[in-house]
Amino acid sequence: MLPANNTRACLAVVLAMFLSTAVSADVATLENDLIRVDVDRASGCITVVEKVTGRTWRPDPWEGAAAVLRVWTPGGKRESWNLSKCKTIDVALPEERCVQVTFRSPVAENGQAVADVFVATQLRLALDTADLDIELVDFGTADGVVLRDLEYPARHFSLRSNVDRGLAVFPFIQGAVVPSYLYPMPNSKFGSLDDYQHNTGRMAVGELGLYEWLGLSMPWFGIHDDTSAIAVLIPTNQSVGLQYILNYDDRDRFARQHQETPYPRILALTPVWHLTDKSKGQRLRYHLDRKSVV
Repeated sequence: MLPANNTRACLAVVLAMFLSTAVSADVATLENDLIRVDVDRASGCITVVEKVTGRTWRPDPWEGAAAVLRVWTPGGKRESWNLSKCKTIDVALPEERCVQVTFRSPVAENGQAVADVFVATQLRLALDTADLDIELVDFGTADGVVLRDLEYPARHFSLRSNVDRGLAVFPFIQGAVVPSYLYPMPNSKFGSLDDYQHNTGRMAVGELGLYEWLGLSMPWFGIHDDTSAIAVLIPTNQSVGLQYILNYDDRDRFARQHQETPYPRILALTPVWHLTDKSKGQRLRYHLDRKSVV
């Protein structure tokens, strides 16, 4: 029989292991004392709870996409595939505090699954800090299909325009600070980005590469509201850029089809992985904090 103090120590270790990685029929969970990360087994989407404040950062509010894969089809057409619609999504736990998500056989715009195309990612949660690392482990393609970019996690951790009170921040030129709602500053144009969606979306949605002439000048970006903040650190080898959505609801795409957009207006910052050999094995870091770290 173990001494009482050793027994308590063993129980503490077992409990910590149980809390760090848990499995259910619906989600795989990574957890420490500060944050909980749930990975949906059906879609691969990520939900993060900041435990101190109770703030829940949710997945893509537009299409429920964990990731969006941009490709050139064999016919030379540019398409964007929602990887949450893949024929197979494998969610595994290869080691402690790690979840691997593999998307296989995405569905093209013609409704056909494209065999042999896959994207594998890993999420790793730190032991005792609010840090979540996301790694692009591997990817592969089918004959005639050229993989271009991967939006991942796609439109996660967004703010609802004129509902959530917060800011997006990214180092563009002298620095960009974009509010999610109109601040009460009548003598300022600080809230002018709220109206950019009326310029046919050209200013409301865009992308910035790292260290490009008109791009990100430093390898980070962030978003926060009144309760919680997220800072994202990206690789310095220019394998990852940034897509921004500035209080927009994708209305122009639907307007061309004479339809109203079904999407809410959001403020969102999405990492864009450029799918070349130098992007394999690269990691992002999401750091959560109850204070405004951005």
